Amino acid sequence: MENLDELLDKTLAAEQELPEGLSERLEKQIDTWAKAERQQKQLVTRRWIYWVSGIAATILLTIGIFRYDAYEKEQKTNARELADATITAQNALQLFFSNFNKGIMQMDNVNRKVDKVNELLIEKLNY
Repeated sequence: MENLDELLDKTLAAEQELPEGLSERLEKQIDTWAKAERQQKQLVTRRWIYWVSGIAATILLTIGIFRYDAYEKEQKTNARELADATITAQNALQLFFSNFNKGIMQMDNVNRKVDKVNELLIEKLNY
């Protein structure tokens, strides 16, 4: 065991020469791994952003569809109410003018009778 320790100490203490270009190749490989790791993190982040954006768009689209449907129903209801109000107003105006015409006709009859009475009075008084 002591021999093994001595051998390890000698091996570690001895200056070993690295093959030419090994240091540069190791640096390039480490840089490549670091770049790949950054790209993987960016890819995961992009996927997460796309996923969240898709969910948000789906929610907004669903809300928009339901709101449009409610708006459309409200517009139909308003159109029906407006049509009913128009018909009611037309009927009220028709009833008013019908009664107004009856009143005018009665006033015309009264005026004719008053004219006849006046004519009779004038005839009797002129006699």
